[in-house]
Amino acid sequence: MKHHKFTTSGACLLLASVLSGCSMFPSPANTITAPQSVTTQSLGAKSTANFIETFLPSGSKLLPPESPGGLEAIQKHDVNGDGIEEVIVTYRTGEKEKRPYIMLLRKQNGHWKKAWTYAGQGYEIDTVRFADITGNGVPELLVGWKMGASAGNGLDIFSWSNNTLHKLVSTGYHKLDIVRHEGRELLAVWRKDTGNAYEVDILRWQNRDLVSDTEAYPSYFKKVAVYYEQRIQEMPDASFYWYYLADAQQKAQMPEQALQAARKGLSLRGKEGYPSSAQFNRIIIAALKDLGKYQEAEQFRKTARNK
Repeated sequence: MKHHKFTTSGACLLLASVLSGCSMFPSPANTITAPQSVTTQSLGAKSTANFIETFLPSGSKLLPPESPGGLEAIQKHDVNGDGIEEVIVTYRTGEKEKRPYIMLLRKQNGHWKKAWTYAGQGYEIDTVRFADITGNGVPELLVGWKMGASAGNGLDIFSWSNNTLHKLVSTGYHKLDIVRHEGRELLAVWRKDTGNAYEVDILRWQNRDLVSDTEAYPSYFKKVAVYYEQRIQEMPDASFYWYYLADAQQKAQMPEQALQAARKGLSLRGKEGYPSSAQFNRIIIAALKDLGKYQEAEQFRKTARNK
């Protein structure tokens, strides 16, 4: 379990450039990466620890996100787009408290103030990232909370308005990518199915919700197909890997390969009946149509329906 007291040296060499207002670091642009760790040479570790301690409940421990590796529990980022970097702190309030928290410190009129706190889900923090999901030019704060091996992670997306952060939407994931497509930043969510198989979708912000963005499928699902090709090398008789390979290839506009993979997976289906023949059949019919074989697709559909 990855947590540290706020007095540890690695977490304490943190805030000089932010606290003093000088530009030791360049101001980050709209980014799809995690926020930068804050470092300092001019501010002593003890002073930094004392600064953070004044905003944390007594007995709190810093809680670094687990991904990407090496990220600290104290970060800096221009959250509201005003050109001034805020400080983001992730922590736990004590030994017995398992719930993770996140806090935002903002400098106003020369003084640092606690602008926002949020009690998260689960027991750890999986990730803290920024991406302009809404397309308004100001990156949203993305926080992933670890819920458990089977449950995966809960993702909360926060946007700045009225001088604080507000939650826009939540979703679940086991793996998370941020994808740039035609100038937009999208979410690629991987949700665990069975074994090392995942249902993958690309989500965009539309009408105040996350919806599938099928136009972004082709480029990203080529990468998903490579993932399942590797899984099939490990387990060549696993019909569910063949199904997900065929699904990825179909979404990647590779109908010939999808047709072959779906037929192979259908032939490997065992008594467990998963994936269902109907799932394979849908891919086969779609692939045949994409190949211009409409009569063959219709004949296959009729034959499959009568079985």
